[in-house]
Amino acid sequence: MATKLTLRIDEELIARAKTYAKQSGKSVSRLVADFFTLLSQSDEEEAFKITPKVKSLYGLLRDATIDFDDYKRHRLNEAKTLLFPLGILFLAILMIIRQPDYGTALLVFLICAMTLFIGGVNLKYFLYTGIFSIAIFTFYLFYHDICMRFYHW
Repeated sequence: MATKLTLRIDEELIARAKTYAKQSGKSVSRLVADFFTLLSQSDEEEAFKITPKVKSLYGLLRDATIDFDDYKRHRLNEAKTLLFPLGILFLAILMIIRQPDYGTALLVFLICAMTLFIGGVNLKYFLYTGIFSIAIFTFYLFYHDICMRFYHW
């Protein structure tokens, strides 16, 4: 049963409501009725349809103690997160070796390695970085020695 309702609303709001009603293909009365219907719904499940899969996840992490430090540790142990800092470290050590100052290069490498170790980086990345560094350093020493003999620098 439809009953008449009188509302006191600003003229500007009435104009916007009429524009919206025209765009949506409904009357202003229908918009107000829909709004009141949404307000009167007491059960949240009627307003928002929750799938059974989402319902099964409800309360799953209630007793979990996950915080921002756990997220940082997770991100730190991703290889792509470490590529940029290790790339900068590699360039710095390469410039130091080019002088040649092997002691300073080794010291800078060890300081950076200790910093990453204390920060919680996975040990497998130390192994990979160490193998890569030894290979590059060995190649550089042989290449440098060959160039010195060939070009008589």
